[in-house]
Amino acid sequence: MRSAFLQLAGLGSAGIILVTNTTGERTMLPLCLCMLAALSWAGTVLLEKLPGKAIPSGVVIALSIVSFANIGRQLPGYWHNYQVEQENLRYEAEAAETGVLYYNTDYDRSCTHIKRYDDGYFYLKWKESTGADAEGYQVYFYREDRPNVYAGGVRTESPAIQGSSGWLLPLTGVANAMGGSLKSINSDWSVYTIRLQDQAYVFSVLSGDRIGVEWTDGTGTHQMEGEKSQGYYTTCVSLDIFT
Repeated sequence: MRSAFLQLAGLGSAGIILVTNTTGERTMLPLCLCMLAALSWAGTVLLEKLPGKAIPSGVVIALSIVSFANIGRQLPGYWHNYQVEQENLRYEAEAAETGVLYYNTDYDRSCTHIKRYDDGYFYLKWKESTGADAEGYQVYFYREDRPNVYAGGVRTESPAIQGSSGWLLPLTGVANAMGGSLKSINSDWSVYTIRLQDQAYVFSVLSGDRIGVEWTDGTGTHQMEGEKSQGYYTTCVSLDIFT
């Protein structure tokens, strides 16, 4: 009865999500916890029915060993992330004096989930919580194994990321550093214009990992395409696009 109740509660918690627009692993946590509790209860009842006590005790000991081994395997990643997080908290405290807010992105992503730079919402909320916008801090993301990007002598907010064709540069960051302006042509930003001085470049998302650009000058209309990837809450594109 208890096991059935826990399963029903888990399914109910997952079912209520169907009427919302919320998705993701965390929304399934109540279901997972209820199912885990139900399985634990059912396993306990099953072990009690086994003859003698040696087999149930052996099963419990084996499961405990596996559990502790798994925790031990993950501890180095969590410890590494703790050190990176402490470094970033120190940067936040120093920003009030320096006016520059650094953020180390060298997290072990197998031991963490959403970070400040993963999408625009978390990025903006992080800047709001640190006072970066209100105080006018200059924000720089960095990682030791990724080169910083400079355009026109100005460092972009985000470093390059590694793609299959080479280094990918932050498109918006480079355009802003060169005095450009962006304007979306449609609501989902799959087509947008970047204007540098008197030249307009129209970018179109071709697929999940490809982007195209078109521009017209005195010699005619030109088109090219290159690799793209989403990184640091912004679109990063191959160096070919810029050269």
